[in-house]
Amino acid sequence: RSCKTVLAKVNGKYYIGTEEKPAPFEAFCIQEQLGGGWMVIQYRSNGALDFNRNWTEYRNGFGEVDGEHWIGLEKIYQFTKKLKCELLVEMKDFNGSYKYARYNAFAIGSEAEGYYLKTLGTYNGTAGDSLKNQVGFKFSTPDRDNDASDNNCAQGNKG
Repeated sequence: RSCKTVLAKVNGKYYIGTEEKPAPFEAFCIQEQLGGGWMVIQYRSNGALDFNRNWTEYRNGFGEVDGEHWIGLEKIYQFTKKLKCELLVEMKDFNGSYKYARYNAFAIGSEAEGYYLKTLGTYNGTAGDSLKNQVGFKFSTPDRDNDASDNNCAQGNKG
């Protein structure tokens, strides 16, 4: 069950999950915009939640799904390996200026593969295609430096 198969057409918390692992989990689904069926994988608004986390926390997820949170790499992996997924990145600054980047074929690798960004597909949007250069790269955290830089970017950027 995914946000696309949730019968309710109202934004909110729903239990979703794949047939394998993880077991059904609570996620925030956007059902009222862009045709619905969007699972929120990350939400940041006021900086109240610290995103400077370790590998295990990024794998499992943290925060509250109806507030600031990260849904978890393993959940994202399980969905993107089974379903055709899109990625929508929305950004709004404190002045209300809105930008977005939408990709039509989003998938990441398994934990054994470092949760690397497998594909994004075609870009559409107003934010710029800044993620395209990340395809093929593994996920990094302060305690697991998988980036190509001599420095630990996750540590330097605090998450």
